[in-house]
Amino acid sequence: PTLERLARQPDDSALSHMLHDGMPEGTTRPIDFLMPSIKVILLGGMQEPGHGAGSILAGLLAHPEQLRQVLADPETFVPRAVDEGLRWVAPIGTQTRQTTRAVELGGVTIPAGAAVAALVASASRDESRFADPDRFDINRNEGNHAAFGFGHHFCSGRFFAREQMCLAVRLLLQRFPDLSLVPSREPVFRGWEFRAPTTLHVSLGVRHQ
Repeated sequence: PTLERLARQPDDSALSHMLHDGMPEGTTRPIDFLMPSIKVILLGGMQEPGHGAGSILAGLLAHPEQLRQVLADPETFVPRAVDEGLRWVAPIGTQTRQTTRAVELGGVTIPAGAAVAALVASASRDESRFADPDRFDINRNEGNHAAFGFGHHFCSGRFFAREQMCLAVRLLLQRFPDLSLVPSREPVFRGWEFRAPTTLHVSLGVRHQ
C-alpha cells in the first residue's frame, strides 16, 4: 500500500525517489523491480547493527571513563560512541567494486573492468587521518569513518542501521547503567568480511531493591 500510494502521490522519501527518479513523466518503476533493493536495505539494516552494537559495547565497556561520559549525557555521547565503534571495528570489512577505466595505484596499473575490494576497515584506521587509530575514543574530532562507504554506492541502509545501534546502546545502558565486562572473559573479535565479537560476557550489575 505504501508504494502504491507513493506511485500516485510522490513525496521526498527515499522510496518515492526509487519509484520516480529518472522515469518518463507519468510513469514509475514497477514495484516488483524495487522489492529486491528494498529487501537489501532492510536486511542490511538488521544484521550488521547487531555486529556493530557488539563492537561499540566492547569498546565502551573497556573504557569506563568514556562509559561514564555516555551515561552522564547520552544525547551527546551515544551517537559519538556509535560512530567511534563503527570506525574502530567496521562490521563489514570490504566493499567490492569494478573499475570503470584503467587506473594506476601505488605503481600498479589496474585495468578497466577489474574487480577490486575497497578495505573500508583499513581506511577507518588510517594513521595519516586518525591519531592513534587502534584506540577506541569517543572524543575524536577527525572526520567521518568509512564503515558505510562513500559516493554513489554509499550504504543505503546507513540511517536505519545507525539509528538501530543508537537506540540499542541507549536503552541497554539506561536499563543496566552498571554494565561491565567480565574481567576473565575478554571479547574476541573474529571475521574479516563480517567482523564482530563472537561473544560479549558482561555483568549486568543489577541493583537489588
